[in-house]
Amino acid sequence: MDPVAALQQSRRWASAVKAAERYRWPGNAGITKRRIVAAALKAAQLKHSMVIGFGVRELALLACLDYSTVAAGLRELREERDPFFVLVAEHHGEWADYYELVVPDGYAEAAAWRRWQPGRLGGIHPVFRELGGPAALIYPLLTIDEPMRTTDVPLMAGISETAAKTGLNTLAEHGMAERVPGGWIRGPADPYDVAEQLGVYEQVEKIKPAELARW
Repeated sequence: MDPVAALQQSRRWASAVKAAERYRWPGNAGITKRRIVAAALKAAQLKHSMVIGFGVRELALLACLDYSTVAAGLRELREERDPFFVLVAEHHGEWADYYELVVPDGYAEAAAWRRWQPGRLGGIHPVFRELGGPAALIYPLLTIDEPMRTTDVPLMAGISETAAKTGLNTLAEHGMAERVPGGWIRGPADPYDVAEQLGVYEQVEKIKPAELARW
């Protein structure tokens, strides 16, 4: 597929996911599924295709999850009514399952009118192998100069108040979020430095070469 067309399709799919995620994947189990969805989106952008053949171990790296968790989550995602994931070929020998990332009929309109998210899409930074799902969903929402109100964090991240509190406290503990007058902003700590301090890359390199881990 032409890279430009693939990028457009992946952004359209991301817009549909954004419209659906808070309602379709609630609670702690939903946070896990959203991490898998983010990994699939990253895989689509890496391959310039909406049909991805990444193995569960590779997707697990991009989602910062255990591969068995990703395998179970993918099965549940493809079995949803009006799914975002369609299994097009089952794994055979060394070949992984192939999934097509599709915009469900119920979200076609949202995919068409929602403003596309700028910058890189998909994947979960390796540091969140240690910092967890709530922190992973909150961090991209924070900016360095425009505080987000504490009461807005659960709504914007699509998580519970308890999960939001946990995520913010975790980010603050590692210098990746700061509470200021008016709410929360990004902290000065670089995610790569925090990951290095926590020994994340050593963990990841035991599973997969560092070039994929350090996207």
